[in-house]
Amino acid sequence: MAEREKKGQALVLVALILVALIALAGLAIDGGRLYALRRQVQNAADAAALAGARELATVISECRAGAAEDNVRVGQAVLNFARINGVDEDAANGDVEAWYVDKDAKFLDYVRFDTAVPNRSTGVSTRLVATDTTTFMRVLGIQYLTAVGEATAMTGRVIQYGGGLLPIAVPEAVVDGLEVNEPFYVFDSTGVFCRQHDDYCFLGTDNGGPAAQRGWLHLGHIYNPAFWNSSKPPNRVFVDSMSVAGCKPAPPQPPDPAQTGLAGWASGECPYPYLLYAGQPGTLSGDYIAGVAGTNSAALGQIATHFGPGDVVYAPVFDYVYGADEMSTIFADRPPDNDPNAWMSGSSVYYYHIIGIVAVELSEVDKSSKYIEAAFKNAVISEGQIAPGDGVGASYCTAPLMVGIRLWD
Repeated sequence: MAEREKKGQALVLVALILVALIALAGLAIDGGRLYALRRQVQNAADAAALAGARELATVISECRAGAAEDNVRVGQAVLNFARINGVDEDAANGDVEAWYVDKDAKFLDYVRFDTAVPNRSTGVSTRLVATDTTTFMRVLGIQYLTAVGEATAMTGRVIQYGGGLLPIAVPEAVVDGLEVNEPFYVFDSTGVFCRQHDDYCFLGTDNGGPAAQRGWLHLGHIYNPAFWNSSKPPNRVFVDSMSVAGCKPAPPQPPDPAQTGLAGWASGECPYPYLLYAGQPGTLSGDYIAGVAGTNSAALGQIATHFGPGDVVYAPVFDYVYGADEMSTIFADRPPDNDPNAWMSGSSVYYYHIIGIVAVELSEVDKSSKYIEAAFKNAVISEGQIAPGDGVGASYCTAPLMVGIRLWD
């Protein structure tokens, strides 16, 4: 073979090797860029869905139909948060779609700017697409990188919550009987909730008596009849002294003495070891929290120490109060087997059936006269677990209402 032919073949081999090397480099570099782009687009889809769902949750929490202007707010929130996270609908390399879904995550209609929010809307789904140009992969004829992100965020009643809760249980009848922002007050010494404008007081004489209706809660004593067996996790029976239970940061950090017990729960400054699970009204499901009737100056003092006028705090809502003896009789077949003597007893001991959480804005806390003045608030939060409901236009909706939002898919 001639020397010139040998050199020509070598050049061809070198060219082929260079193409292969460039392709391998392209796979590594552009593949890494594609992974980063997919992560960015997914984060943008998550953020956009949550932003849209938050606007939707505001409509639901206020118990009203979703007007066209609400649809605009949902759409703008989706577009804004997509843009902030790197996917711009107005750019040539970005595309944003959003639509409303019901409680089963089924499609209802696209998010629009000229129609009302469809009834039964409970969540917002998003689909975002972003493209970018390749570098080395162009030698293989691949010009663009494309990434897709999809997410669904749901709204619903908050059924699990922990930390930052007042150690005071609110009767369901009080929540349903007061308007949003209508002032009410509680006298610890008498245990009654009263409206200010007409001095109507809810006594609850058919359910535990007046002293039981504003139950000071023993937040370390929780019982759940569905999870009472310690051999079948998750066990939901807790019997702790509130003087030592509370903020427990991850090791090796030691517990914070200032955040234990009632102070730890009321402050909201650290994760409390127990989350509350709300049951369905009129059933035996969910958590029961032990409490005692009568004056509890220590509990009121903790509220006064950690909170003041203008602070929005959260309180558990109950629909029924069970006496200690009644409680042990109802659940005789489901005793807290981690401690057979765990049932509290006595004529002034009650168990409060928790069915939800409510937001309260404080206006006055007077420790000396054992008096609290506040108003219920509509609220949207991003914490806890939720149970999607019937959404916008639900006929049973009653303000005030606390609605949570969470990524669903």
